[in-house]
Amino acid sequence: MAGKIRGVQIKDDSVTGEDVDESSLRYAVRDVNSSSSVLDTDYCLRCIQGSPITITMPAKSNATGRILVIKDALGNAQSNNITIDGYQNETIDGMSSYVINQNFGAVHLICDGINGWMITSR
Repeated sequence: MAGKIRGVQIKDDSVTGEDVDESSLRYAVRDVNSSSSVLDTDYCLRCIQGSPITITMPAKSNATGRILVIKDALGNAQSNNITIDGYQNETIDGMSSYVINQNFGAVHLICDGINGWMITSR
């Protein structure tokens, strides 16, 4: 099965549910223009806010290994901040929240299921 990830087909459940090659992986992208909780189907949140918004992360107990990308798509986070809140009292790199306040800023996060969400790149 040459061309497949680690020699096996995978399911791309986030978009089509079809078997896909490594070269055709696709991920769910959702536009967010108001405060919202992360949905089970989310991978990339494209923030198109006209005012400050808050994105609430899912519980760490249900998200082990999950990766999320949150992006200021319109380039107005300096005046319309994107606040990312941990679920209830859970944390993001030890903080209760993380704020994207630079225009076109983005953050990649992964959940370890124990300590919560970790920022892997900004």
